[in-house]
Amino acid sequence: MSEMRDVLYNPPEGSLPILLAGLDAYGPFYRIAPAGSVNGYGFIAAQKHLDAGENVARAVLAGFVQSAMEAACGGETISLNYEFLGNARAGERIEAHVETVRHTRSLAFLGSRVTADGRAVLTADGLIARA
Repeated sequence: MSEMRDVLYNPPEGSLPILLAGLDAYGPFYRIAPAGSVNGYGFIAAQKHLDAGENVARAVLAGFVQSAMEAACGGETISLNYEFLGNARAGERIEAHVETVRHTRSLAFLGSRVTADGRAVLTADGLIARA
């Protein structure tokens, strides 16, 4: 268990701790340094994230990608569509890579890919009202 605890509180090099709105009980989360138009966010899956089947609960993944998209452009979700592609397990590094596809003065059109140790587990498209 101490190995898991060390992973939980030590985000990858170059990342910074971050609070994601509405997900306080599910952290800690980290922000990956932006690469061009892509913003990254992540966490290490723990027991508190799991469903009865020992997979990261889909509601956790959906909430995580929504909060990551809102954090990426500083706004509120208007529309969010997602596709679950696979499962994530405890101990895996969960990351959302959020890209701005297009933006106007008041709206941002975003795409996101969520991975578990590099495997795609969810894709999402969202429309965010920019603050």
